[in-house]
Amino acid sequence: MTDYPYSKHFPEFERWLDDAMDNGGILECCPDDPEYLIDHVVRFNEQIDSLIRQHGVDKISTAIAFIYFGSSHYSYYLAAAAYQGKHSPRFFTSINDLYTKGFAIHCVNSIDDNLKLNGVCYPFWFHFLEQGMIQPENRQVAEDAYRTLNFILTLKHLACQRSALKGLSQLWDDSLRCGFSDLALKCQKNIEQFYRNENVGSKAEWKRKHGAQK
Repeated sequence: MTDYPYSKHFPEFERWLDDAMDNGGILECCPDDPEYLIDHVVRFNEQIDSLIRQHGVDKISTAIAFIYFGSSHYSYYLAAAAYQGKHSPRFFTSINDLYTKGFAIHCVNSIDDNLKLNGVCYPFWFHFLEQGMIQPENRQVAEDAYRTLNFILTLKHLACQRSALKGLSQLWDDSLRCGFSDLALKCQKNIEQFYRNENVGSKAEWKRKHGAQK
């Protein structure tokens, strides 16, 4: 575990990434200014294709899980930073890049989540949103997440679509909890419309339809 200093001495991007790929210790600390967090993660998302080609799927899968999935305190701080509102649009726009330049290119076009990167893509939103991202006091964050999920659902890639469906379901739960009943209804309608467009009546039918596709 590398002992990096805190706050304004938050490490440069390359050292931060090395530590994330190693499940290291840097993410146990948080800068006073959340822009340090957002800047690094936005850059990571925007450069995801080149990072995977440079470091490989396994290492970047580890980094994604470590950053977003709550295995460190980092995902909590990231959620808190985006929750402040002014960072939310930029952060969620970069998640579009994470999917279009990362998951949609490097995941196998399958609903099989036993594969390394597919196994990170599928539960992405479930793990990330459970860190407390959606709160009653800031609807903007929920709206930004909703727009991002709807964009991901349009990608012609099974792993990305499955991830977005999982995310919309989680956002539906969070929206009900926060009193955003209209947003919860929109999540439900979008899920139902997706299955209608796929000519299936349920998630189970959709999975059976694509279960053998690679």
